[in-house]
Amino acid sequence: MRRRNGIGSDPSEAEHKLKSLITFLGTAEGERTLHCAHVETLQHKRLQYQRLLQDAERDVERERELIDIKMPDLKRTSRVQGDQDNWLIFESVSRGYLEAKERASVFDAIRARAEARLRAVEGGRGSPPIAPALVESLRSLFLFRSQPHVVQTVVDVVCSYLKNPKLLRSKFLNFMMVGPPGTGKTTLANVIASVFARAGMFVEDRVITAGRAELVAEYEGQTVARTRKFLVSNLDRGVIFVDEAYSITKWNDGKP
Repeated sequence: MRRRNGIGSDPSEAEHKLKSLITFLGTAEGERTLHCAHVETLQHKRLQYQRLLQDAERDVERERELIDIKMPDLKRTSRVQGDQDNWLIFESVSRGYLEAKERASVFDAIRARAEARLRAVEGGRGSPPIAPALVESLRSLFLFRSQPHVVQTVVDVVCSYLKNPKLLRSKFLNFMMVGPPGTGKTTLANVIASVFARAGMFVEDRVITAGRAELVAEYEGQTVARTRKFLVSNLDRGVIFVDEAYSITKWNDGKP
């Protein structure tokens, strides 16, 4: 996705593109195009998470084999007799196993949700049309006419997704909102997140808000694990919005 810096952006052009997209989504062709993009995305994600699940299950099996190899010697060293277990011993060799099990569980749950939603969307049962919800979110962008470069970029992303959902699979849809307090960054970020989520780009259509507490651990060396766990557990639930991202890292003399 090409980023624009806002220089030379034409407010009337951005608004025209937004109105055209909303009008298109209100037609039978627009609803059909969005439906096809959503179905194709869910089909891809069902297969993607099935592959990830299989990889995680292989990791589980490898970790289980390592435990079987290490456990007898650890039991002898700790003087644990027979089939008696010692949780501290297991914990010392099972971290990789538990992490692999958790990944497998997450991937299996996402695959199941993608499959269930795909059946509902294809069958037209229990799944309301997503075009009206997307249009509702797109209309919120009219509140940000003063930032046409942002509006136009969001519209371009949605249009690219409608034309070919595969285009977004190799792109990182990351936005950074920078500016002084009170300029509406959080509000705008939530609108953008809602548009992308409701367009059907993910298995679910939620907006997950995160901050320092979800990403940074209390003790040094634990942050990577906490961040990874948060991201894995929220895969394809929708858009992750990191509020007040400046608080994630320490600052010195006004610099992170």
